[in-house]
Amino acid sequence: MEQRLRDSDNAEWGTYPAQVMCDETKDFPVPVGDGKMTLGDIYDLTPKEIISKVTLEEKVFDTWHSGRVVLLGDACHKLNPAGGHGAVTAMHDAIALANLLYAMPTKSSVDITRIFEDYHTERHPAVMESFHHSQQFMSNGYLAITKAQS
Repeated sequence: MEQRLRDSDNAEWGTYPAQVMCDETKDFPVPVGDGKMTLGDIYDLTPKEIISKVTLEEKVFDTWHSGRVVLLGDACHKLNPAGGHGAVTAMHDAIALANLLYAMPTKSSVDITRIFEDYHTERHPAVMESFHHSQQFMSNGYLAITKAQS
């Protein structure tokens, strides 16, 4: 069995994982020029020391608050940055939470918990929609590129 840990004990970082990623994706087509270019062509033109692997986690957490602490944006929902949904959903979170806090009748624990639950109830469906659109954008975008170049 090949040892995949070359640079450290973390298999996700370093030059070896980046090279593995390049090898696995080198034949992917890219939408430039005559349509015959691949990621491998771009890798060949790029100095190896600046190629790195970036792991993008996409997740929507179920729990957004506990006690007097509430999360918004990437702290409770991480979306792929390519679709542009991440920053927008974070701003919508902030606006929704600010409006709910402004209208909060008292500063009691009961009201704070209710406001945080209302915030989650209001924002979670929209965040899930953005999450699904982001995933669809990434998969459909790549499929559209490969179909157009075939």
